[in-house]
Amino acid sequence: MTDARVERDDDGVQLAKEVLNKSKGVQVIVLAERPNVQDAVMLTKLGAYDYQATPVSPDKLRTMVGSIADIFSTHQEETGIDDFLRAFMVSSVPAVQEMVVQCRTAATRPDTTALIVGEPGAGKGIVSRMIHSLSAQSKGPFVRLNLVDSDPSDIEQKLFGTDTGDDGLLAAASGGTLLLREFSDIQFDLQERMRELLETRSYYPVQGFTRRHFNGRLLATSSLSVGELVSDAMVDAKLAYRLATVTIHVPPLRERNDDLLRIADAMLAEIAMDAGRPQLVVTEEARQLLKDHPWLGNLREMRNVLTRLVLLSPSDEVDADTLARALGFPSAEARRLHKSGLRNRVRTTTRRPRNSSVPVPRLSGLLATALDEPARAERERIENALEATEGHRERAAAVLGMSRTTLWTRMRMLGIDYERFRRSKAV
Repeated sequence: MTDARVERDDDGVQLAKEVLNKSKGVQVIVLAERPNVQDAVMLTKLGAYDYQATPVSPDKLRTMVGSIADIFSTHQEETGIDDFLRAFMVSSVPAVQEMVVQCRTAATRPDTTALIVGEPGAGKGIVSRMIHSLSAQSKGPFVRLNLVDSDPSDIEQKLFGTDTGDDGLLAAASGGTLLLREFSDIQFDLQERMRELLETRSYYPVQGFTRRHFNGRLLATSSLSVGELVSDAMVDAKLAYRLATVTIHVPPLRERNDDLLRIADAMLAEIAMDAGRPQLVVTEEARQLLKDHPWLGNLREMRNVLTRLVLLSPSDEVDADTLARALGFPSAEARRLHKSGLRNRVRTTTRRPRNSSVPVPRLSGLLATALDEPARAERERIENALEATEGHRERAAAVLGMSRTTLWTRMRMLGIDYERFRRSKAV
């Protein structure tokens, strides 16, 4: 930890730069009375943990140093932790600190399974990488299977393999980690096999008779909590709770305001380096725009925006207008007006005087019918599919050309009573 300017005119920034270049694995914090954007970006690209404007409270410094000591007790070379992963996982936000503690718990034993829960784009895949990197199996394979994008008829063979030369992903993940993305979309007829795999740590290949041992860690991600997976009848309760030996919640970006710029800096450095523009810097006004953006799409949205930014920027200094265009606005001023307009619309449409006799406007007639028609048509289409498949959601989703998770989400939004179709099936 160093001040940006130290005694005898020595340059603290230059000191930090030399340490980062020569001492791999050392975590560097620079404190600056007069922060400089170029220095902050340069040091972040070199791998500095943080660049803080002074004064900084002793409690905040203790939290930062404590987090670093806890997470990097394992040497960086041994864990494969890169700069972006470091920026993502070291935080003073309690929810993030809890997430990291749970990751370390899941990484302790190779047979510990974990369910990673969070909003789309929040970083569930990054957390799975973190668990793998912190484990003793970090040098082993890291294998992924996206259950949403995979053909349901192929998933069983992809996972378990065959006796005729296809080893399958479970065998490929031996000595490492297998990640199943969007576990809520796992087929019902596979759930019994998955539960047996977790309980016995072994399995039979498709149409095979020789039991194989699974020597790896199984992780899964979901946008729904384990309680929702069970209560919505998407995953068998025994399988869900057996899988969620450790449950890890990944906070969305909007709950990590103090970390946002550091995460954006690390991500931008990675993207700019890949694009051959490592000298790219972001102005202070643009950084403020980055911090003010709601990031409803979380890290996925941020990566898309920063990729566009690297491609759009005509110079190596990214100003607020260039960032606004990457966000989809013609200028920074238009972005600010849009944000202000959203606030005003929320205030005017959701609040009225407590004793006001003015009724809340309601849509009626042809306009209401026109606006409601798409929802009515969608509801009818889903109900017809459920009726045709006798309430079997997996088959109904296949008929509709969507995943089970998407079907369930739309059913809830449209108020479709799934129990009605289950009852008709029973009758």
